[in-house]
Amino acid sequence: MKNRIFIVFIFAFLFSNAVKAQNPLNESQEKMTKTINNYFGLDRENIFLHLNKSTYLSHEDIWFKGYIIEKKTLKPYTKTSNVFVSLFDENGNKLKNSLYYAENSTFSGNLKLDDNYKTGVYYVQVYTNYMNNFTENESSIYKINIINPAEKNSIDTKKINYNSVTVEFFPESGTFLEGTSNTIAVKIADCNNNPIPVSNAEVFDSKGTLITAFSTNEFGFGRFEIKSTNNEIYKAVLVINNKKIEKTLPKPSTKGIAFSVNNYTLPNKVSINVKTNSATLNEIKNDTYTLVFQKNDTPLFLELSFKNEKTEQSFILNNDLFLSGINTIILADKNFTKVGERNIYIPSQNKNTLDLSILKKEQDSISISGFSNVPFSEMSISVLPNETISEASEKNILNSLEFDNVLENTVRNTSYYITDSNRKKQMELDNVMITQKSKYDWANLMTSPPPTEKFDFDMGIAIKGTVGSSVSNKDETKIKMNSIILGINEFANLNEQNEFYFDNFIVQEATMLNFTMLNSKGDVANTKMSFQLLKNNRDFLKPLEIKQNNLCVTKEPSTIDIPLSGDPNAKKLDNLKISSTVKKEEIVSNTHSRKTEITDTDIDTYVDVLRYIQGNGYDVGVSGSSVFIKARVPSTFKGSRSPQVYIDGTPETDFNRLNNMSLRDIKEIIINKKGFGGGDNSSNGIIKIFTKKGETGNALNLKSNAQTFTIKNGFMPTDRFKNSYSDYKSEGFKKYGTIHWIPKVFTDETGSFRFSIPNFGQESVKIIIEGISSDGRLISEIRTLQIP
Repeated sequence: MKNRIFIVFIFAFLFSNAVKAQNPLNESQEKMTKTINNYFGLDRENIFLHLNKSTYLSHEDIWFKGYIIEKKTLKPYTKTSNVFVSLFDENGNKLKNSLYYAENSTFSGNLKLDDNYKTGVYYVQVYTNYMNNFTENESSIYKINIINPAEKNSIDTKKINYNSVTVEFFPESGTFLEGTSNTIAVKIADCNNNPIPVSNAEVFDSKGTLITAFSTNEFGFGRFEIKSTNNEIYKAVLVINNKKIEKTLPKPSTKGIAFSVNNYTLPNKVSINVKTNSATLNEIKNDTYTLVFQKNDTPLFLELSFKNEKTEQSFILNNDLFLSGINTIILADKNFTKVGERNIYIPSQNKNTLDLSILKKEQDSISISGFSNVPFSEMSISVLPNETISEASEKNILNSLEFDNVLENTVRNTSYYITDSNRKKQMELDNVMITQKSKYDWANLMTSPPPTEKFDFDMGIAIKGTVGSSVSNKDETKIKMNSIILGINEFANLNEQNEFYFDNFIVQEATMLNFTMLNSKGDVANTKMSFQLLKNNRDFLKPLEIKQNNLCVTKEPSTIDIPLSGDPNAKKLDNLKISSTVKKEEIVSNTHSRKTEITDTDIDTYVDVLRYIQGNGYDVGVSGSSVFIKARVPSTFKGSRSPQVYIDGTPETDFNRLNNMSLRDIKEIIINKKGFGGGDNSSNGIIKIFTKKGETGNALNLKSNAQTFTIKNGFMPTDRFKNSYSDYKSEGFKKYGTIHWIPKVFTDETGSFRFSIPNFGQESVKIIIEGISSDGRLISEIRTLQIP
């Protein structure tokens, strides 16, 4: 980003002689500029994780989509590839840590939960190894709830706990100064950070005289002003839940400098009032101060002093001098020491709109069309029952990538303040800004050395191998790594320590790789190898900061029937034995099946069974620890896409046996894509494989000279969303279920897009949409859609 570093030519009113307006930077400002530029010299990734909801049952998966931007440009960051997603319990114990592959600034996946997880509060953290280079915590953390149905209880962290009311006071710019007027912001919440609004609070001085009154908005934020502050103790009296509460304000300072900011009264203007008192004036009237307006690596300076012996200096600036989003204002003395701090929000001029409508309703699906004024964007969509109490996380893409990446604490309900913004909402948001501090501590920024690249910017994972025996002619020896199903065929050299490396590979969890050692003639040399996986398990070095007061979390008996996954009519069997006799299948030609006797041409063309199946109309790959085969056109919206597969007449419950199965060992294959004659479970087709060894009843036993290494803790596969509920009419599904999760939806050049959801007979749905455009415009919408 091109830096906009300059001294502002200010229109100043009342005290224009207090501004030293000049074009070139002075020595102090040049030093501050260089320090700030160096501190933000490295790229910084920020990641927003769109969770499909906020409350999960212990047998469900957490489905998510990740969006990555670079902090300074605020645009999608395409360099990131290795992203870690961790799950923590309420005490900060790590339960899971998985690696996901990001491509073109986004990634998606799911975290599988465990039936042993207890009902309670949990945390999801997303980070990269490169984030370890920074003093500040650049990771993103999301609070979720997990309910274990077996415990027969529930948790509701959104229910206000009136026994833990906190009332906090925040003097503007951090200084409550005697002898001046002071603006005090107020935040009222419970121990779960749930807002508690009040309508009539009063402020009294030490003699019991009423000084002023205030109220808060629905989110618990408000402000009041003490016009002439004395050196005494003030207190606020509130009534919350029919209970009188008294809270003492901090004691005013006898000396100091404070400043106030207003960016909502005058259109597109920011007014600033810097003030001191008479007791301080004589000590500072010969000193020079600087207001630094800073966002990331972009500083702006305004120099001032009190040489005219006035206790207040006031200025007006145009909004276009600032960058959109959060800007931090620091008042610094001649030694760069912070005197006061204040954050303001400058709204973007881009107004995003989004419309949804029902396109078509069918028996098993509902097609929805949409339009956004943000073309060429990528979005993720969570569809929940309209009655849900498990709607999306308190963090959306707006507060994650515009607020949380700059501020010390999370700003909630940002959509309310930004959508259809007016003067009232701007003032309410400004109340929130008074309570916030920048994530980037000014003293640390000015005095600490800039971050350096001590931690790698990982791109893929690496495999380090060691050959167990001595090898002559190392220069002429190659190690071959291959996987037919993944199309990998790579070579590496041996070093003096008999080691070899394969780097920057995107290899999924449970993938099987084959390794062979070849001499100068290309002949295979039999030797044992050991393997080590690198870059696949990076720790985040900063501890998880849990600000949740877990003593505030209460579990209550659940009154909602929560159906478990699976067929509601199925019965659980304690023991199940399956026996079968391999019988040569009689091959019957019909118009629905295609019988193929494997020829040398087939072997040369496809090499192995999986490639043959892929070449005959199915999608083939590796998902998790299993090989998958899926019909390219699903037979039903809700059902599986996997065909029935038989080897020598025996049904295969998984397809792992087909991995690396050579066509040379196969006599014939019958592919029945329609599945006619196979019963209700064959709608995605039937594949029957007959091996040459199957004729004699021998088990298939393929030998290979290669040494196999199975990837553990590799990149997690991208699974297709599966619903964990069986009864879509139940109260449990309506409160906690997910109708559908769609991680990838794109708008075209006109902003149009389409998607489909299952038809469960719902009358209305809640649709949560998050997304980003190629130029960094953010999309965040929650809509209720009526189903005709």
